[in-house]
Amino acid sequence: MRLFTTVLALLIVCLFCSTLVAQEEIPADDHQGVYRLDPRTDRNDLILVPANEIKPGFTYNYYSQILNRRVWGFAKEDRSFEYAFGEGTIVPTSRFDLRLSEEAQMKILEERVPRLKQDLEGLGRSAAVQLDAAGQWKLLSYTTSARVFDLLTSERWEWHGKRRLGVVNVFGNLWQIVDGKYEPMVAGWVVCR
Repeated sequence: MRLFTTVLALLIVCLFCSTLVAQEEIPADDHQGVYRLDPRTDRNDLILVPANEIKPGFTYNYYSQILNRRVWGFAKEDRSFEYAFGEGTIVPTSRFDLRLSEEAQMKILEERVPRLKQDLEGLGRSAAVQLDAAGQWKLLSYTTSARVFDLLTSERWEWHGKRRLGVVNVFGNLWQIVDGKYEPMVAGWVVCR
């Protein structure tokens, strides 16, 4: 539990001190690479991950052939990806593949925000981040489970424990983002407001 809390605290520090690396730092012609966050530097670099090191269930940056751009998503057992995270997606910080030893985590915490580790242990909470329209993760001030808006399907999903549930509206589970807010997507219907 101590290592888990430390990992969460480390990611919070990194996200609080600066935003994640902009996708422009990944070569524009890289359509095969999968990247993970490395918070050891002040810039929070993205590190190329060999295919055999991709961990199922963790969040990575990958290239979507369908969308013709880089997106974030959860890795699957077969090293493919599930979802193309869209604006408003929320991911607990524990779902990032940081790959840091406990000593490295402690050193970063002590250098950047020495009191944060104590605060998180005292609260017993898990932090979460939300993806904005520019593709940057922002730290939330409250705890929550994973909530995904999938750009590939226009569906929204929430996790309650290990159960994934669709977020539905009166027309089904299709959504669109209008001015930063989720609106029901209705094929073939006009919705009057």
